[in-house]
Amino acid sequence: MCYSARMSLSLKKDPDGEGDEYYLVFENKTVAVGRIFQQFAATSVPGNWHWSVTFKPHWPQPTYGTAPTREAAMQAFKERWERGEGHS
Repeated sequence: MCYSARMSLSLKKDPDGEGDEYYLVFENKTVAVGRIFQQFAATSVPGNWHWSVTFKPHWPQPTYGTAPTREAAMQAFKERWERGEGHS
């Protein structure tokens, strides 16, 4: 699943993730640049999706957030990636 022609961000299930809904975000299918996952902890509300940019820790905050759906988390990640000019 790619975000745009200008950049190629894709999701891949993380085999080491904590559950079925844990994904790595790749740029150009080669460099892992972030994570998107659904949190099911006792303190979380089901459906609470988390996203984080992990490749560029020096960016101004925020480099993470939450969203109600996976699609919304993907959109928020994309917007943050573009604002940070995150291309590796």
